[in-house]
Amino acid sequence: MSKCAVIEPMVKRVLEENPATREDDFTLVYEVFKKFVPNIDELSFKEVMMNHKHYKLPYFETVRRTRPKLQNMYPELQPSSNVLKGRQLEEVDYRNYALSK
Repeated sequence: MSKCAVIEPMVKRVLEENPATREDDFTLVYEVFKKFVPNIDELSFKEVMMNHKHYKLPYFETVRRTRPKLQNMYPELQPSSNVLKGRQLEEVDYRNYALSK
């Protein structure tokens, strides 16, 4: 089973339980990481980042990429229309950057 398939139910639960995670990837990652490390608030940022393998934390991008998949599957997990518009603008900006020489 892929890592994404393992993390997907957890991300879905976090999106359902905490609407703020639908609109901010950092909030989403923080809430998912708390599932792995319940005392994460007691640790320094450096401790978490430098020991992510020890804590068996999923990669940030795994969590982030799972969000839009779930939001496409479950419309009730969509963020506000303002956030959706902002993400669309950022996607256009990134595509322009990626295709530039």
